[in-house]
Amino acid sequence: SHLPYGAIIILHLFSNHTGSHQQSESNPTTPKYEVNKWSILMDPRIDAVDYAKTPQINNAVDTQHEGISCSKYFKARMDEYMKYNDIPKSNHAKLPKQQPKEFDTINQNQDAASHGEKKHKALRAKMFASFLIDLFGREFFQGVDVLDIAGGKGQLSFELSLQSQSLCTIIDPLIRGKGNTQQYNSRDVKRIQKANGIVPKHIAKRFVLSNECLDLVGKSKFIVGLHPDECTEDILDAALETNTPAAIIPCCVFASLFPGRKLENGEAVCSYDQFIDYLMKKDDRIKKYSLSFEGKNQVLVFDPSSNNSG
Repeated sequence: SHLPYGAIIILHLFSNHTGSHQQSESNPTTPKYEVNKWSILMDPRIDAVDYAKTPQINNAVDTQHEGISCSKYFKARMDEYMKYNDIPKSNHAKLPKQQPKEFDTINQNQDAASHGEKKHKALRAKMFASFLIDLFGREFFQGVDVLDIAGGKGQLSFELSLQSQSLCTIIDPLIRGKGNTQQYNSRDVKRIQKANGIVPKHIAKRFVLSNECLDLVGKSKFIVGLHPDECTEDILDAALETNTPAAIIPCCVFASLFPGRKLENGEAVCSYDQFIDYLMKKDDRIKKYSLSFEGKNQVLVFDPSSNNSG
């Protein structure tokens, strides 16, 4: 995973000075030390999350919601970015118009849900939804509860609702819009209404392997995750524990956040392929498929009714 702007880290170095002094002098570009590993001592993203939390609704604490205002979070991260980048304040205010590519890059680096351009993400959601409907059948999803974990703006949920009229609930802590209410793209809402579909619900909550989240999974018929980042393994574990069908498309490995993940041979899970293998070893009924879109496109499907040998 990438280091966040403003983080205080500790570096573990090892000497790269293996040759003689004369050899080192002949090649002055050779670094004397290399980074063996690093760890974060102070993560400014935690402060940004605390700043962006919206714990109060109607002047009362809402225990069901653990929302994080998307706009406030990005403001806090942008303020941190500006501390280490020499951009005059007068230009800062005009940044989105003058330098949109740089501004987009900043947002993409900080947004946990960012994995490519908007059009690519929309296409991925459409293809993933179509794949699931082809695999399980349209009737399987019609009128049933589907949990879309770390669903972001709800693109996958909207596609499932449009294509199968499923009842989707997005579990994601980020609240996109003003106040404490999730605001969807108006064009997507009109598409749903025109197709007599149901607009997805949103629960502002982090998904972790807890009794509360397991209860939500147990009450649903299917759970999905399209590039769900840190909670990828928790989604699969929750599906296995509750025997609920699930489909996920893993993306980032986050090896530094989960150093305890090990393969059967004892190797740490560091690469994407290792992560896929690690997840599939959890149950023989987990099957792997590939979709034809840009980026990470490996689908892991858990179907409790499938034959282990199939």
